[in-house]
Amino acid sequence: MANPTTNYGWPMPTATDLVTDLPADFAAFGQPVDTSLKALNPETTLGDIAYRSATANTNTRLGIGSTSQVLTVSGGVPVWATPAGGGGMTLLASGSITASPQTISSISQDYKELVLYCIDFTSGSANSTAVRFNSDSGNNYYTVQVAQNNTTFTSGISTAGTIATVIAPDRGTVAENHFVLRIPNYTASAYKVASAISFITNDGNTTFGTTNTTIGYKSTTAISDIQIIYNTSGSYQLYGVK
Repeated sequence: MANPTTNYGWPMPTATDLVTDLPADFAAFGQPVDTSLKALNPETTLGDIAYRSATANTNTRLGIGSTSQVLTVSGGVPVWATPAGGGGMTLLASGSITASPQTISSISQDYKELVLYCIDFTSGSANSTAVRFNSDSGNNYYTVQVAQNNTTFTSGISTAGTIATVIAPDRGTVAENHFVLRIPNYTASAYKVASAISFITNDGNTTFGTTNTTIGYKSTTAISDIQIIYNTSGSYQLYGVK
C-alpha cells in the first residue's frame, strides 16, 4: 500500500497490491474512506445542518431548530435562536363595550407602541366617539381631523380639549362602525402623539364616511389606561407592539 499526498490521507493500493493483496487492500482503503465521509456528513435527523468545524476535514452537526426560530451566528458558529422582537403584536386586553367611558386599565409598559381596535360599535346619542388617556379630563388634548361623509369633505382643529375626538359625525345605532388608534412611544416621559382612522355609517346605511385624526396629548406621564367615550356597544382589542 502506498500513501501519496491526498486530501484525506487515504492509503492507495499500488499496481502490485492490486494483484497480490486485493481483498486486504480494499479493506484498508475502504475503512478510512467511510470514516472521512461520515466526518463530512454528521447529520442524523431530518432538518440537520452540517457546518465546518475547527478540525480539518470534519464537520459539526447542527440539529434542526424549533418552529419560528431563525438561523443566526453566536460565538462564530451558526445556531438556531428565537428572533428578537421587532413588530410582533401581542393581545393585551379585549372585551365588549358595556359602559361609557369604557376603561382599559393596567396597560403593560413593556412595548414600543399600542394599537387599539374598536369594532362594530354604536352610540345611543349624537355625541362623537372620543378617547382619553390615563383618565385625564384636563385640557390636554389637541386634535386635527379630516373627514369625508359621502361627497362632503370637512376638516377641523381642536385645541386644549378635555377629550380627543376620534370620529365627529353621529353614527346612529347601526353596528358597522370601526376605528383603529395607534399610540407610539406611549411610555416616554414626553408629550405623546397618536393617530386614528375610522369607517362609519348611519342608521339607514345610506351615508358612509371615513375620518383621519391626529392627536397630541400634552402629558409626560406614560399611558397606562385608555378610555373609549360615548360608545354603547361593540368590542375592543388592545395590542402591544414590540
